[in-house]
Amino acid sequence: MWAVADSLLAGAAHAEPVQIDSIVATVNDDIVLRSEVDQRYQSFLLQLKNAQVPESERPSQALIEDRILERLILERIQLQMAEARGVFVDDETLNNSIATYAQQNNLTVERLREQLETEGAEYTQFREELRQSLVMQRLQRAMVDRLIFISSEEVATFRATPAFKEYASDQFRLGHILLKPGSDKLPEEGATLEEKANLLVEQLRTGSDFASLAIRHSESSTALEGGDMGWRKLSEVPSLFVEQVQDLKTGEIAEPIRNALGLHIVQVLERQGATLAEEERWHIRHILVKPSTIKSLEDAKAEIEEVRGRILAGEDFGALAEEFSDDPGSALVGGDLGWADIAGFVPEFQKAARNAPLDELTEPFQTDFGWHILEVMGRRMEDMSEEKLNDLALNVLYNRFYNERLEEWLSEIRDDAYVVVVGDTTD
Repeated sequence: MWAVADSLLAGAAHAEPVQIDSIVATVNDDIVLRSEVDQRYQSFLLQLKNAQVPESERPSQALIEDRILERLILERIQLQMAEARGVFVDDETLNNSIATYAQQNNLTVERLREQLETEGAEYTQFREELRQSLVMQRLQRAMVDRLIFISSEEVATFRATPAFKEYASDQFRLGHILLKPGSDKLPEEGATLEEKANLLVEQLRTGSDFASLAIRHSESSTALEGGDMGWRKLSEVPSLFVEQVQDLKTGEIAEPIRNALGLHIVQVLERQGATLAEEERWHIRHILVKPSTIKSLEDAKAEIEEVRGRILAGEDFGALAEEFSDDPGSALVGGDLGWADIAGFVPEFQKAARNAPLDELTEPFQTDFGWHILEVMGRRMEDMSEEKLNDLALNVLYNRFYNERLEEWLSEIRDDAYVVVVGDTTD
């Protein structure tokens, strides 16, 4: 979206007033004006200039303007469809988008306004053109999503391809120390190279700072950067380290690795990726009492307190949940919510769960739904890597299909529209 915003900004900044205008195309019940083509053309010239494209390599003005006109026609068609379907972008969403755009360009919104005014552009025009861009994105998403179906078989097939393995490859930020024979940077003069390497590994494993040791002792080209090799996928890690690195967790150090240059010490400074996904899961059961037209909030609180007292007196939680809980999804199974990520619950519920000791009943607490009591029956970390890998594969396939279907849909709506181009786009 921000590439669109940049284009809008450049176009707005270089719009020039014209005394005479003309219609260059009719699109259903709308028109495209010559001044709009001129404005987009000036914006495109600015982009070429900023990219330092020589004039001899630029397309002809006629070709550029033909393509600009075609884009304007497609925009008109989409905006007409959006209006007919009630697709819109409210002021709050637009303001948030402008604030994000300004932040990403190291500007405040006020500074963005000043920049536009300095360059002779109107902020209101920038806002409206950005709003139209967001409207078209929403329309495209709504219309194209209906054309995409990805089966579980397609996900499984894609996951087995080398291309997906590259997408899903974990990333490693590695620290590297190279000890060369005969170096005056080595610790413990008189010790063998292996003894010196083992000493550094021991120091690192007991908490010494990797960067400091790398600067002092490493003969690697990254020594002055504290041995930091930056983020790399496994396929980009030197083959000498691959076997050891892929089995290390964040913070772990490999045993010294020898080759013709000397001994290498490698630490995984950070590691991230879908294969490392773990999430905390909670096993909770609860009872909810909702207020109603015949039960006040105070009555609901009194009822949940009575139920809690009966449980503490020895009555069965599950039986009382079936009798009293107003949560239809869990009442029939004794209030049991199963194993779940509590991030999906309302904040008050999350807070009560996090503060609750295992196997102890909470005090009654209120949410927008009513009054609750809960019991945390267990907590555990679950390996979510398979789910994350499936999500990643689905997203990659979706983006591939989306771009294909979008082009097909744009071609279809262009063919279905009533468009008349009035002569050539050039004067």
